[in-house]
Amino acid sequence: MKYIVAIAISILTLLVLFLTPIYCIEFEWSKETGFWENSSQHTNNSSSYSVERDSRIPEGWTGSIPITNPTKANCWGPNMLIDSSGTLHLVWSDKRSDIYRIYYKKSMDEGRTWTDDVVLSNTDGDAYWPKLGYDGNSILHLVFYEYDRIGEYADVYYKKSEDFGNNWSNEYKISASSEVSRLPDLVVLGSTVCIVREKQGDIYFQKSVNNGNTWLSLIRITTTTIRGEIPIIVSTSPTTLHVFYRERQVYTDSLFKTYYTRSDDGGTNWTHGQYILNSTSYTYPSCATMKGNTIFLLYLEESRIKNVGSDSFELNRELVFIKSINGGLNWGNAKYLSEKNSYGDFSSLLVDNYELHVVWGMARFYRKSIDDGETWSKTQRLSYDYGSNNDAVTSFKKSQDNKIYLIRSASNASWNNHNICLQIYDTLVRPIGKPSKPKYHHTYLDSTIREIGWFWDKGTIDESVYPITGYSNQVKEIQGNIIDPANFGETVLSCKNLNPNVTYCTRTRALMGNGYYTEWSDWSDDVVMEENTLANLVVYPNPFNPTKDKSITFDNLYTYEKVPLFIYTITGDRVWNGEKPYGINSDNILWDGKNINGNNVSSGIYLYKIYSYSNKRYKYGKIAVIK
Repeated sequence: MKYIVAIAISILTLLVLFLTPIYCIEFEWSKETGFWENSSQHTNNSSSYSVERDSRIPEGWTGSIPITNPTKANCWGPNMLIDSSGTLHLVWSDKRSDIYRIYYKKSMDEGRTWTDDVVLSNTDGDAYWPKLGYDGNSILHLVFYEYDRIGEYADVYYKKSEDFGNNWSNEYKISASSEVSRLPDLVVLGSTVCIVREKQGDIYFQKSVNNGNTWLSLIRITTTTIRGEIPIIVSTSPTTLHVFYRERQVYTDSLFKTYYTRSDDGGTNWTHGQYILNSTSYTYPSCATMKGNTIFLLYLEESRIKNVGSDSFELNRELVFIKSINGGLNWGNAKYLSEKNSYGDFSSLLVDNYELHVVWGMARFYRKSIDDGETWSKTQRLSYDYGSNNDAVTSFKKSQDNKIYLIRSASNASWNNHNICLQIYDTLVRPIGKPSKPKYHHTYLDSTIREIGWFWDKGTIDESVYPITGYSNQVKEIQGNIIDPANFGETVLSCKNLNPNVTYCTRTRALMGNGYYTEWSDWSDDVVMEENTLANLVVYPNPFNPTKDKSITFDNLYTYEKVPLFIYTITGDRVWNGEKPYGINSDNILWDGKNINGNNVSSGIYLYKIYSYSNKRYKYGKIAVIK
């Protein structure tokens, strides 16, 4: 009986010793005194993450696909249309020599390959602002404006192609000589081609009813303006036309406002310009489109915000949406789509039977509505390329098979100039598979660097059709913030400048050769950005039975440095020591339960000590050996 009592007491003692937590992780074992010295309490709190924000590039969108030569081109103002066969037609202004010229190219395989660049402007001055129209059959219409050689006058030119862009007519100068005509826009309705343009500070209208063969007389739209600019024309009928423009009406008023006018007789007569916006700020139209009798307008509202404690002002541009459901007779309330100071300019608006799609801010930001603009999705970011106020005009079109094509001009660190880029939205085309769950690689911390590293492999991704061209990551903080690191390449990520004592995890996805991203990988295990690089150590199995388990593993040692391990008895006698070698090929240390002499240790509680050279600190813990 006394033996049974003794065994029970021993087991109870082992359990108490083993289950008693060691709170000391920054201390040394003193064999002289037999105590742990310089102890400090440590806790590792964990909680669930809040709902994450949108992905770095939203699901269904490709990355940026350059379609002009970035080492030669300096591109501006792209404009695109899609014909009935699904062919993409693109025009843009390009300064690859001494002047800007209008170029054209097309793709007949959904943007995978493109024809050679064709120059469409032939005079000696800079050419800008190309706009394409399509008659629904085979005729493409093009307008643009071009300065003379010395830049004093500007003229609007027209060209057309009657064979889907294979051949183009000669330039036809619509405007008169010795004037400044610029910023044309057009709408094509069957054989009727309608053009608006700015001429000498007024807005004018002109049309052809025979596919551009001859043109009717020029008609002035504005009547009281001191200066009218940036005309936009939309229509779904050759009879009813809608025009928006920016206007300043009196000499003493420096405030431009957005005006609207319409014609119900095919452009012969126009209503008096109407200020349709309830805003006292500077506004001007950005783009417009129609669905049936409903008109959708995006405009820019510009205001000056006084800086606190200073006489200086900061310019703020916001993108605003407004619509009319009765053909422009009445207008609804304005809805602000962009945040303050988020570059609300250079927007594009696409409408189909079911959704509205909007991009703005150099085509970097995107929102959509499924109820004709009553409510909008949260803002998503499509691009991390660079752009400029002059080089980020966008074009937004949808094909018959429901793919959305976004064209913009932008640049990045590897391009010499601004380039024309394509992004495609198609939720039906998704690569197969996803990368493996990222694993913890290393933690590095000194006086200036706080870094965590992860690594992964391609997982279940199928590369039989398209190869992997790179990876992009997200890193999530315990507070719910998402970090989009700049890393885009290999199967390893080092995320720097992290916050101390915060828990992080990451996920990754691959960019395939067709421009689409795979699904996201699973989130990695949590990693704490602690000063001790051994904070993520895992020891298993614990308790350890040498007769049943081969060894006990000290895992998650993903660090470049050597990691020494020491095993002690509860009284401080060293039993065994081992080491993880330098490098990343090994990430753990195994102990087989034998002492330095190769003999099996007896059952009991043992203490381990692991040292971090980079932080000059130890981590301590207990292991139980049972037989």
